[in-house]
Amino acid sequence: MKRRHTLFFALILFLVPNFAAGESARIGYLAAYYPWIAAIADGKFETSTGYRIEWKRYETGAEVINALRTNEIDIGSVGSPPLAAALSLGHNIELFWILQSYSFSESLVVRKGTRIVNPQDLRGRRVAVPFASTSHYHLLFALSQFRIGPEDVRIFYSTPAQIREQWDNQDIDAAFVWNPVHDQILRTGKVIITSGRLSRWGKPIFDGLVADRDWARVHQSFMVTFVKTLAAQDQDYRENRKAWTRHSKNIQKLVDMLGGTKFSAYKSLRSTKYPKLEDQVSRNWLAGGANALTVLALEDTAKFLKAHGVINTNLNSYAEGVNPNWARQALK
Repeated sequence: MKRRHTLFFALILFLVPNFAAGESARIGYLAAYYPWIAAIADGKFETSTGYRIEWKRYETGAEVINALRTNEIDIGSVGSPPLAAALSLGHNIELFWILQSYSFSESLVVRKGTRIVNPQDLRGRRVAVPFASTSHYHLLFALSQFRIGPEDVRIFYSTPAQIREQWDNQDIDAAFVWNPVHDQILRTGKVIITSGRLSRWGKPIFDGLVADRDWARVHQSFMVTFVKTLAAQDQDYRENRKAWTRHSKNIQKLVDMLGGTKFSAYKSLRSTKYPKLEDQVSRNWLAGGANALTVLALEDTAKFLKAHGVINTNLNSYAEGVNPNWARQALK
């Protein structure tokens, strides 16, 4: 009997992940569809790094930035506008991975029946958007392209969850937001313009992962292994599409984690670009210092946000806020 107990407990120890002694990480993720969300559901990051990870869900990038600022998390996913704002304010964080580039599943949606046919009909209407988000940035840019001042529109700053409620209660006429809420309101709405098109008009956006700079320096091995796991997950999505069909287990995991529908999750992934690891360390994204396209995009975003009163200061350069080194080491 004693031998059976010994074998039983040995089996239990074998099955339990071998967490690094006392090592842990707190990571925040946005309620948005990415391949890495399925990896979270599968526990792949715990398995690869050996860390105990506390996962925290947030509705907006501004919430993620605040959690980093108050030391509630060590790493978080965030869009380029809130990142540009945070760096402008001197937050001690660094961008180390691009989750996605522009998406066609983030757009300005107007309610059917509001008689909003073209952009000029937005004047005087109620438009909801998450504050200092990619959607906020693109809403302001879209209005400027349509020669509509922000003061000509009644802008409501709302989280995606609040937008869904406001839409259902008919408290707003339009909203600029991402999935899963985007497709939920689209059932009774129509798209005026997408973030994908606005990016091509000269204001590119991206979502990325940022880390507390000091925490990352202490946990260097974790950072490299974490990036390798991210890259492997994105590669699986790009090269193994049979495992990411509309009715696949991976898509179901996204829905289980974030809500929405399988079609919405599937469509979001298909309409978004996920840079390869080797591309991450190119000038197109993280590498190149002050000349990296990501740094230049952050500079342009910050200037735009300042001009519209979202922030009140800009940095001379945003290069210190972009770190390609973890991806470089992961590539070796």
